[in-house]
Amino acid sequence: MSLDSPERTLTFPLAKPEGDPLGQPAEFAELRSKCPVSRVDHWDGTRPWLITRYDDCKTAALSHDHLSNNPEFAGYPSGSPALAATIDKERNLRTMDPPEQLTEKAMIQRGLSRRAVEKIRPVVRAYAQELVDDFDPSGVVDVVDRYTRFIPGYAICELLGVPYDDRDFFAEQGALFLSGDSTAEVAAAAGEKLTAYLEGLVQAKIDAPTDDMLGHLVSKHLLKGAITRDQVIGYARMLLAGGFESTANAMALSILALLDNRDQLADFVENLSDRQYVANAVNELLRFTSPNQTSQRRAVKAEITIGDQLLSVGDGAIIANASANKDETKFPDPEKLDLRRANAADHLAFGFGPHQCIGQLLARAELEESLEVLFAAWPKMTRATPIEEIPVGGPHEITFRIRQLDVALNPTV
Repeated sequence: MSLDSPERTLTFPLAKPEGDPLGQPAEFAELRSKCPVSRVDHWDGTRPWLITRYDDCKTAALSHDHLSNNPEFAGYPSGSPALAATIDKERNLRTMDPPEQLTEKAMIQRGLSRRAVEKIRPVVRAYAQELVDDFDPSGVVDVVDRYTRFIPGYAICELLGVPYDDRDFFAEQGALFLSGDSTAEVAAAAGEKLTAYLEGLVQAKIDAPTDDMLGHLVSKHLLKGAITRDQVIGYARMLLAGGFESTANAMALSILALLDNRDQLADFVENLSDRQYVANAVNELLRFTSPNQTSQRRAVKAEITIGDQLLSVGDGAIIANASANKDETKFPDPEKLDLRRANAADHLAFGFGPHQCIGQLLARAELEESLEVLFAAWPKMTRATPIEEIPVGGPHEITFRIRQLDVALNPTV
């Protein structure tokens, strides 16, 4: 059945190509061509609009007067039952609209500024080096289990000021809280454990001030009555939700993309000392892999036309940034990984507009440092598993997940 037929039925999230973790749903290209703003079936029984073209996605992301991030609005299409039961119920930057969202954003922007991230960068690099140094050069290593799943959690713990001895617990509960594979009950239980832990951590920072993001929120805002304890805890949970699994998954996908494009990997290894080159390469890897698969969600609170399609109050909207990142009109030859692509930085992997990822500078730094360290140590690394056998996560996880990625560090040994 043709996609422009009124009888078509597409269910979102659309299925990725079988056995191709780097591919995007085949329907995206035809939707961009024929039905760029199209109804799709959704897990909750609703039929939100799926927006697939680059320019339309940017328009939607900027239209906060018409499209709301607040899940309390009718029609809001939560990404999964687990998300609907947990973080979609929280009141924070993710679920607010401007101008309220901009006021709240200013409180935590300092902790995620370029200056703050540059202070964390050497800590991330040193930790990545520790992990790499522990690899057995003659063996096969699962870089998901031994590398990518640790670095983002460590960076967030460093950002928030989580004591080292608590970081395994924090990471484990964070994974359960955020995984689309978790039932609503499991996700809610993990969320309660995280909240209880963070309550104790906030109290510890009241008793003994610290120079980290939570310490700053406590001393500069909480103790002055500007915000409540619940708001501080909400900020911490939001940062965990936005920067833990998503960055780990982007890291693993980037490694796989380089391993499967040997010419680009050779160019990357040859230019590891060129910071500008590495930064652009990471942008291209984010565009090419587009890890976010549940996309940005909105509720229509005021009538708006996107493309040629009228969206009415009470409708839901899904901004498919992964499709936008493969839009041929914006990125020529979009299925090709080109680490020197001139407009790679125009990707929408972090979203766009007021709700663009607030932690993107930290995520970029983690990706740059982790990829540099890994491939500087093991430039001849190869994939040890056929790509079609690589185990992946479920369709309702916020970001597409590689569960295991076995690599031969030194295939000549």
